[in-house]
Amino acid sequence: MAPEISQPLDDDLFTWTGPVVTARERQKAREREKERKKLEMTTRNREWFVDNVVESEPDLESLPVTLDLTPTAVPRRNDVTGEFEASGRNMALSRHLPDTDFRCEEHVDAHRWTAQGYKWQLHLWEDFTLGGEGIQDVWNQLHPGEPVTDYRPPGH
Repeated sequence: MAPEISQPLDDDLFTWTGPVVTARERQKAREREKERKKLEMTTRNREWFVDNVVESEPDLESLPVTLDLTPTAVPRRNDVTGEFEASGRNMALSRHLPDTDFRCEEHVDAHRWTAQGYKWQLHLWEDFTLGGEGIQDVWNQLHPGEPVTDYRPPGH
């Protein structure tokens, strides 16, 4: 059968009456599905952990872990006064004298305290949190035996 040239075409050949989904809508749907799967995996992993590792669900809220807070950079320091700003893979740590020009960026979600005459600040990256026992361990390593005053946990 040979094609017929110059014959009128039916307009229904160029009409779509089905559903229309934009590229943005498809992307949003993929993102929602990815987030749903991530949440589902998190829930399954948490349930497995409760069933196989800890005694109960509340034990997960205070599960002690080791977090490396080793400074890998000290971009600012004053060798005379002992003030510094340091950072590592998981944190930023600073100490400065109360009445000094050596000011450090204040992080709202940082641990702040005073010890040894310095103002200290420890800011953790990511979603890390440090409980009471954890911050005590930090203090014992940074200034063992020295009293801590004016402690303010993150958000205060």
